[in-house]
Order: sequence, then structure tokens, then C-alpha cells
Amino acid sequence: MPRASSSQATFKPKIASMNMRKGDLIFFETTNEDRISHVGIYMGNSQFIHASSERKRVTISSLDSTFYNKTFRWAINPFN
Repeated sequence: MPRASSSQATFKPKIASMNMRKGDLIFFETTNEDRISHVGIYMGNSQFIHASSERKRVTISSLDSTFYNKTFRWAINPFN
């Protein structure tokens, strides 16, 4: 598994959001640089766990939030 989120995002075939399962990696473009810059682990029910920032550390967030809904790009299953 690559270290950087941008490399992880292309490690396996993309999964559409409606086909995500628990344990899938989900990717976001959170900067204005037109590249994957953030990754989380899908927990089901639109929830994911991630290191949101150095200050907040590891946290659980919702894909339904305005920010993450807008910046979500795709998911992969790292185990298939």
C-alpha cells in the first residue's frame, strides 16, 4: 500500500459511493490543488474515521456534512 493518499487513491479500481462497504478507503480533494489530499476509512451509514487535522487527531465524521460531501471523490477496496 502506498504511503501518500494521492497514490493510495489509484492503488485499486475506483468504487462509486453507492457501492462502498465498511473498510473501504475514501478519498477527498480538500485543497484547491486538483488532487487527492485526504483519506479516511468508511465505517458504514455515511460515517468515516480519519485524522482530520493535527489538532483534532483521529475523529469520526459524516459524508453528509457539507465539506466532506463536496470534497469526496471516490473509494477503493484495498483488500480486493
